[in-house]
Amino acid sequence: IRANQAMADTLNVLPREVPGLSCYRHVHGTDAPPDICPHRQVMATGLKSTAEQYEERLGGWFHITSTPLHHEQDRLIGSVNVYHDITDLKRREQELQEGKALLRCLIDSVSDLIFIKDRNGVYLGCNKTCGEFLGIPEHEQIGKTDFDFFDHELAESVRNIDRQILTDREPRRTEEWVPAADGRMLLLDTVKAPYLAADGECLGLVGVSRDITERKQIEEALLQSEERFRSIMELSPDIISIITRDGVLTYNSPAALTIHGYSDTEMAERNTFDLIHPDDRSDVEKIFHMILEDPSQPRSVQYRYRNKDGTYTWMEAMGANHLDNLNIKGIITISRNITVRKQSEEALRRAREAAEAANQAKSEFLANISHEIRTPMNAIIGLGYLVLQTDLTSRQHDYLTKMATAADSLMQLLNDLLDLSKIEAGKMVLTESSFRLQPLLEHLLGLIASGTTAKGVRLILTNAPQTPDYLVGDPLRLEQVLLNLLTNAVKFTPAGEIELSVRPLL
Repeated sequence: IRANQAMADTLNVLPREVPGLSCYRHVHGTDAPPDICPHRQVMATGLKSTAEQYEERLGGWFHITSTPLHHEQDRLIGSVNVYHDITDLKRREQELQEGKALLRCLIDSVSDLIFIKDRNGVYLGCNKTCGEFLGIPEHEQIGKTDFDFFDHELAESVRNIDRQILTDREPRRTEEWVPAADGRMLLLDTVKAPYLAADGECLGLVGVSRDITERKQIEEALLQSEERFRSIMELSPDIISIITRDGVLTYNSPAALTIHGYSDTEMAERNTFDLIHPDDRSDVEKIFHMILEDPSQPRSVQYRYRNKDGTYTWMEAMGANHLDNLNIKGIITISRNITVRKQSEEALRRAREAAEAANQAKSEFLANISHEIRTPMNAIIGLGYLVLQTDLTSRQHDYLTKMATAADSLMQLLNDLLDLSKIEAGKMVLTESSFRLQPLLEHLLGLIASGTTAKGVRLILTNAPQTPDYLVGDPLRLEQVLLNLLTNAVKFTPAGEIELSVRPLL
């Protein structure tokens, strides 16, 4: 029937062109009335009606208020309709809903427990993680308090902390052991903060809890490990040190005070190379640089270290590179006092030198005395041989024969002593000369013939036909070796026979 300028502009017509237009067609875009039509409701009930709906022909959302229009006699003849454009409001509501959905998604994706309480400790909301922790869906948690989930003691403790936060209006961090839905006791690291209204009124608090049970166990295990390590370091008789790449001491175990007499404060930030004996410093620095260049290979070195009283202590250190270890950041060395060992080694060296000197003196004495005795012995043997060539009674001949045999034995003993002294002195030299083997063997048999005859032992010489008669070597040494073997054979053969067999190896 009539429309104001705003409606005419919306319909894109002049106000005078409005009368006679179909509201359904030009506003709702249909020839039939829509399902929800405030005008229809008014005409059906005679009562005021409202609705919110999207009008495609009008290009947006509208809040429609339809008021009954009566004739003078109160006869219902139509309706007055007010269209209020709420498109922007609807868009903001949509954005708000999308924002709330995104916020909810973010909160539920967080692995920490998030919850909201009012001033009385009543839960107003929580995230999915919190519900899973308690084993209660969010909608069942809302409206309840900690007394509904935990034992009285724990709930009372939590409530007292909440009251303090609401009173102080300051965030607070706590650690609490809380039972989970699966029965485990878990340690929660919780941060709670009050949330305020625009006018500053405290409405309640927001809390975020994180399960730190595993981290706490790791920290405790690490602490125990550190305690054990510290005990080992404090009780160890060796010095355990941490040194920077510049040689500066950052840590020294208590053994340093016992061995060298330096306190921690005296050794703090001190360059350890300054206390090494000048004669040993270059060797230590060389090993130290090798450790820096090759971290995978521990190395050891011995050196003298200056004590507080100015004396030096022999030390043996093993070092390993831990510069890349964030917990150490240095070279770890384990140093041991080896002074007693060094003294023992020095005493052993002196004893060995003394023994070698005594042995050398003995060898020289044996060489000298053997040489001095051989001269008269040769004379005795030679004169005895000459006497045996003269006319002698049978008794005299027997005596002289025995004396010659004894002289030969003594001469052989002197030769052995002289050879032994030469061997110990490193002066034994084998000669090379041409000699005949057969006469040498016959002479040997003649020397021991008297011994075998006296014991009734038969002596046999077997010389292979292919054995050459002329050889090159040291006939004296060969005779000595064979004489020793034959003499022992005679000595340890009570009956039977002794055979000396000679044959070429090739």
